[in-house]
Amino acid sequence: MVDLDKYRRELDKELDGKQEIIPDQSYSTEYRQFIKDQDGSGKQRYARACRKAGNLLHVHISQKDFDRLNPYLKLLHLNISPQNVMSLSYLSAIVMVLLSIIAFALTLNFMVLIGGMISSVVVMYMLSKAPSLMFKSWRAKASDQLVSAVLYMVIYMEHTSNLEQAVYFAARNLPPPLSLDFIRVLWLVESGKYATIGESLESYVKTWESWNPGFAEAVHMLESSLYVNTATRRHEILERTVNTILDSTERSMMKYAHDTQNPVQAVHMLGIILPVMGLVMLPLIVSFMGDQVSIWKIVFLYNVLLPISVFLLAKHTLDTRPAGVNTNDIYDFYNYKNYRTKIRIGKRYISISPKLAAVVVALLFFIGPIMHFSNMYSDPDTLNLVANSLLTLGMSLLIIGGLGFGLATYYYLRVKDLIPRQKQLNKLDTEFSNSVFQLGNRLEEGIPIESAFRRVAESMPKSPIAALFNKIQLNLVQGNMGLKQAIFDPHTGALVEINSAMIRSVMNIIVEGSKKGSKIVAFSLITISRYMTSIRNVNERLKDLLAETIASLRSEVKIFIPMISGIVVAMAVLTTNILISLSDRLADISSVGGSNQQLGFGSTLMDIFQLEHLIPSWVFQLVVGIYLIQVTLVMSYMLSGILHGSQRVERSNVMQRNLFMSTTVYIVITLVMSMIFVMLTQGVGGRL
Repeated sequence: MVDLDKYRRELDKELDGKQEIIPDQSYSTEYRQFIKDQDGSGKQRYARACRKAGNLLHVHISQKDFDRLNPYLKLLHLNISPQNVMSLSYLSAIVMVLLSIIAFALTLNFMVLIGGMISSVVVMYMLSKAPSLMFKSWRAKASDQLVSAVLYMVIYMEHTSNLEQAVYFAARNLPPPLSLDFIRVLWLVESGKYATIGESLESYVKTWESWNPGFAEAVHMLESSLYVNTATRRHEILERTVNTILDSTERSMMKYAHDTQNPVQAVHMLGIILPVMGLVMLPLIVSFMGDQVSIWKIVFLYNVLLPISVFLLAKHTLDTRPAGVNTNDIYDFYNYKNYRTKIRIGKRYISISPKLAAVVVALLFFIGPIMHFSNMYSDPDTLNLVANSLLTLGMSLLIIGGLGFGLATYYYLRVKDLIPRQKQLNKLDTEFSNSVFQLGNRLEEGIPIESAFRRVAESMPKSPIAALFNKIQLNLVQGNMGLKQAIFDPHTGALVEINSAMIRSVMNIIVEGSKKGSKIVAFSLITISRYMTSIRNVNERLKDLLAETIASLRSEVKIFIPMISGIVVAMAVLTTNILISLSDRLADISSVGGSNQQLGFGSTLMDIFQLEHLIPSWVFQLVVGIYLIQVTLVMSYMLSGILHGSQRVERSNVMQRNLFMSTTVYIVITLVMSMIFVMLTQGVGGRL
């Protein structure tokens, strides 16, 4: 165990006793609690699977693989070894190989065996790369918090030149995952891994040097403020530290805005253009090569392989997004409070599960198709005639409607009451940034803090911030409360109904800073105001640069993709109807002509088309419709990620709106165009 008292005494001596000595505290308990809080996450489920695989299959790995995986596992706070990771990848591959052999024995189809072998190799590769992929996601989420981390440390060190306590102050105010990282930096010193907090922090900063050099530079400047002798010089260095991270953030976001064009185009080509081109030609391909192109291969390609590929490409685009997007999410607050959606029935409000509501909506759409397809397959004599009818196509569209509207209902109810509150929160944060600047100026003038709150509230009448500040002032003066109690009291505090993580953090900074004097609080608030204004300007600039890309994505998801998909299905209906009609007409002519050579040649010509393998229109529609829903979700995920980062409220809101719109457009276009094409085929003996 490192002697922290000795470390503090040496640092105190070096800094001429100017820093504050904080009593010893254990970070191990907090670090273990932070880890425990992550137990329900996907990372921890993956870790448990790795540990179980390691118990079942012991493997030896090369030093190269160990060195490649170990840093990711430590940064992700996963209590597993690189051997466990490789055990899971090998064991999964073995299981898939065995399943492929069993499937081959049952079907005697070599394609099943080959596909299973290829899939096992892909699974083994992806699972061995899982830590690096999870690290990219972690890095993208953590990067949003880097500016706040530097800001918190600067604010603390402005009044107390103690690096360890500055890191701890940032850890207490930051959300995961960066809070967990900072606690781990402290824990590594306490556990003896590093001798000083500077060494531990330097080791952590190295993970960001290639990704966000501005953060690394800001931390180095922060550390340099420990070695100056005057408060004025320290203040200059800390102010420059804030400017460094803000300027770096702005440059990174501008570069990201320019570089996003190509990935979006790649997603557009891979997810829309190329699949649509394949779908247009698919009915003819199946009619010529039906024995080689089975429906299961098409399902695997369009409903498994392509959606996964498009999602990975979109996720990679979002994972490269640097810090700067506001991720203040009201969903986190209400989820923590066990929030449930409520709907009004008459004069009463009842809680409802979004998942249950989605299932009910889907089942309502599925009732008709279930009855229709049960009757259709119960009568083999009319199966071919009914399978390609408009009625059957319409019933299959109801299945897509159930899936699309069911998912849209789930995402809608998930955030139904949170959307207006998220907008109020965003508006509150915007007003708060201006009021923070005014409050800092009032305190800089030497005005008492209770009077400063009142004066700022008077300058912003009828605003939510005015109500907040008046509540604080009322608690201070009439309630005889201390500042911390006036703000954070769980019953009468001003923040009881305020759900903004940023406002809570700023108020906590005011409370901490007030212990050192109003000048410190004033500097902190003015610095925070600059940060908020800078981030808001960067986000607005980002939206301006990506305006064309965002507009293109929105129109594609809502209109272009469902329209093209609907037209493709209608063309498939047309092609299938013409081929079946011509086949029946030529068969009738051949039976009338007897041994006529020309008529025999005409009937033999239809043998080129393998009509027995022709995909029914309703099956083809299901493949396209499911692919449409998958692409809509992926595109919505990408669109919300570019604009709002990892905000779950905004993501769910974008998904529900796009699903409602795209599903409706697809169903209408498919039905209308199919009916038009069926009318055109009547001249060649259309059967629909």
